Amino acid sequence: MVNVNFAVANKLLFIETSALDATNIDAAFEELLENIYNIVASKSLSSTADKSNVKPSGRTSLILPSEPQKKDSTGCC
Repeated sequence: MVNVNFAVANKLLFIETSALDATNIDAAFEELLENIYNIVASKSLSSTADKSNVKPSGRTSLILPSEPQKKDSTGCC
């Protein structure tokens, strides 16, 4: 598969999905969020490495609010 080879050669994430029958949609989002979290966490840990010996362990869940936050509509903008 050309797409897989391109992703591997360029160190990109690749997961085949289908919006038509919802194949791998949830898995793609979960993998993407996991990778983003791991990158951010490793950068945060490396910046505080001098201060403590904290190391990531196991999996961490990312909890998103179920409803959008309401904004105060008293202003004009």
